[in-house]
Amino acid sequence: MLIAVVLLGTAVVATLTAARVTIIGTTIQRDHSKAHEWLQSASEIVADPGSLGWLDCDLPLNGVQIRNSYQASLQGESSIAPEGWDTSRITIAEDVTFASPSGDYGSTCYPAIDRQLVTVEVSGPDGRIIEQVQVVKAAP
Repeated sequence: MLIAVVLLGTAVVATLTAARVTIIGTTIQRDHSKAHEWLQSASEIVADPGSLGWLDCDLPLNGVQIRNSYQASLQGESSIAPEGWDTSRITIAEDVTFASPSGDYGSTCYPAIDRQLVTVEVSGPDGRIIEQVQVVKAAP
């Protein structure tokens, strides 16, 4: 009888552990999917000068100021945020950088080139960074 109780207890514990792992895995996968969907929508908004606008670096604006403006605009787009996620979870993760004649991106502005590299980042409800993408934004 004791052996039967031990075996039954082991089976129940194993089943509960498997159920817990499945639930946790499903939650993580759901958050990744929502973050990826939000990031795709945000990257399209960033890339489209008509949606987010274009801030030229030759207006005495630097990468930090442009970053802050783009971030405020993105966080104002609450319609693209997953339900239950705070819009502060989407950020422009790095200062905006500018294309150079060599094709690299850096902090030096070349107004004639008119391309910016914008890094968009989404973090999940628990604060962990989940997804990040870099978008090249061109002037209209």
